[in-house]
Amino acid sequence: MPPTAYRRISHVLTILTTCGALLTGPASPADADAPPHTTCRDVRLPVTLADSTAANLAGTLCEPSGAQTVAVLIPGITYTRAYWDFPYQPERYSFARAANRAGYATLAIDKIGTGASTRPASTRVSLHVNIDNLHQVVQALRAGRLGQQYPKVVAVGHSYGSIIAHAEAGIHHDVDAIVTTGISHRLKLVTNVAQLLLPGRLAALDPRFAGKIFDPGYLTTSPGQRAVFYDARTADPAVVEKDEQLKDTYSLTDLATFLPEFLVATSRGYNGPVLVVNGDSDQTMCGIPPLGGPCSSGAALAADERHFYGPRSTVDGIVVPATGHDIALSTTAPSTTAQILQWLSARVPATD
Repeated sequence: MPPTAYRRISHVLTILTTCGALLTGPASPADADAPPHTTCRDVRLPVTLADSTAANLAGTLCEPSGAQTVAVLIPGITYTRAYWDFPYQPERYSFARAANRAGYATLAIDKIGTGASTRPASTRVSLHVNIDNLHQVVQALRAGRLGQQYPKVVAVGHSYGSIIAHAEAGIHHDVDAIVTTGISHRLKLVTNVAQLLLPGRLAALDPRFAGKIFDPGYLTTSPGQRAVFYDARTADPAVVEKDEQLKDTYSLTDLATFLPEFLVATSRGYNGPVLVVNGDSDQTMCGIPPLGGPCSSGAALAADERHFYGPRSTVDGIVVPATGHDIALSTTAPSTTAQILQWLSARVPATD
């Protein structure tokens, strides 16, 4: 849903809520917990790439009244910010709107080379560029370059976005908490190569990008391939279809640079709170260490991930039953999102 429509709906709901209160008398306890008014707008943030080339990151910034903490939402490979505010049944599948109702501001971004962000030559898109871009985003939010100054910033990632989040935190130490979803430091490499990398195709040959992308270094998933991101028991076919329609690209240099991160684990430089969230049937991540992370329980996942963060970090884990890689797009999403926001509220409250 466009931000302008989102704002109009929020305004109408505010009026209806006020009228209802006048008709029914004093507010009930539930009314006292009504969500704050939220305004959303599209933003473009100037950033520089590794070679000092100027570029722009596109995003959607949603700000509830009184919010002091902003969550930067980083999507995974072949996803854009739409992953975090899915344009189908948003009451179930929009993490961003749930976070706004809980009082958190959100900035969902399109990574460089995807969505409405600058799409440079594919060789300029890498993990290191994405890390530096996220650092520039965090600094801009703290400095108020997008409007309000935010004293607290948390990073919430999905899949590759989680790698960007924990690597940025380990290098720059400028976020107050990180939430990683759909990732663990023990990559199930064989499955990833067999089910994701080898079946991929040149974006230039995909009908979705026909006439738009010619750079052979940009790739995407093949038609029908996105089912690997879901557990059939908790996958709405309409969501999978919409996911296919919204798919985006990744670069060969993304792959070449993020795989070594699993060996280096720059996240060991981060000493703050960490929440690791995986679905128990994530075919790309769950396994028996070292071939995948343990997904038998949140405690087991947290204990294994604990080795990859700094000595003063606190690591908690959630394993979501009957759920695949796309945690925010499974029918289990409302429960998972509520658990994530409860964890965030205890570590980094939305307001002072």
